[in-house]
Amino acid sequence: FDTSDEVEYRDNDFYEDDGEILREYVDEQNPINTYFQKLFSLIRNSEYCTIFTHGSSTGLQMSAYYNTVIFDVNMINSLHKGYFNPTTLVFLKACSTNASAPGTTPNGAPQINLANALLNKGVGIVVAFTDKVFIDDATLFEAAFYSELNGSADIETAFNAAIYDVQMEHGLHMEGLVTLLPDPNN
Repeated sequence: FDTSDEVEYRDNDFYEDDGEILREYVDEQNPINTYFQKLFSLIRNSEYCTIFTHGSSTGLQMSAYYNTVIFDVNMINSLHKGYFNPTTLVFLKACSTNASAPGTTPNGAPQINLANALLNKGVGIVVAFTDKVFIDDATLFEAAFYSELNGSADIETAFNAAIYDVQMEHGLHMEGLVTLLPDPNN
């Protein structure tokens, strides 16, 4: 959290983090910092979470045309291990969030993508796309997936059934475009 003088605290905004009461902040200089902290809190306090926006292998953006980052791999990597442990599933309904990430980390290791960064910080399962996806196609898959989950299927079964349903009902081949992490076959 930014603790510099530019941060304004609201009187009644608190949330609990590992037993400590922490004051939420509003960063007037860079409002996106306030936004991503709220989004991290939402993910952490949800069993199932879907994020629908624009994406890339290294982050989520508010717009496909402007590089306004909602949050990225570096922000997630700065969180403590297990930060998202209460979260069972994050569905990244955004392009390329499980694509290969460019570059290397400062210690020379390959850069991880957004989906894997969430897994590394404790999310149980991530559903993500490996490439660009049309909104309508992503929405069809999401509806089929959650419909299967609502029918009491486990996550892996719901995922595979949704791929099949979307192909049979709409002629869309989603296999390989949408992924389930960690991969149950590895």
